[in-house]
Amino acid sequence: RGRGPVLQKRRQKWSTSHRRVCAPTSLRSYLGFTDEFLDDSSKPTAYRKLLLGLCLFHAVILDRRKYGPLGWNIQYRFRESDLRVCVQQLHDFLDMFEEIPFKVIHFLIYDVNYGGRVTDDIDRRTSKIILDDFITPKILADEYAFSPSGWPLV
Repeated sequence: RGRGPVLQKRRQKWSTSHRRVCAPTSLRSYLGFTDEFLDDSSKPTAYRKLLLGLCLFHAVILDRRKYGPLGWNIQYRFRESDLRVCVQQLHDFLDMFEEIPFKVIHFLIYDVNYGGRVTDDIDRRTSKIILDDFITPKILADEYAFSPSGWPLV
């Protein structure tokens, strides 16, 4: 009976601290790219938006490790090199095809690059669901936000 407010406070703390931690981590990754690098694509606007989504995804999955078995059932060793490989593939696939191959990009990120480390079925599903918000055709819309609160707006 008395546990309700405690759980609610923990949930609120997780959601607010999650945003505080992910924002600096993802922005640090994203702001490390030069304008020249960001414009070096046949689809620079889409590249910038998808790259931001990719950096946010990377920050979220890194941040989830802090929550032990609540974050991931198994502690995975995701690295910056995972992000770098995905960035290169994103760039290459945007330039290779007239239409953006969202399913291919999503598959490479989820199943090959990051998913290659993930062995637990629940963790695989979780990473796919998280990525669904960040690598999606909806991200190209100017009013797209990554969360219901509108944070951050692309």
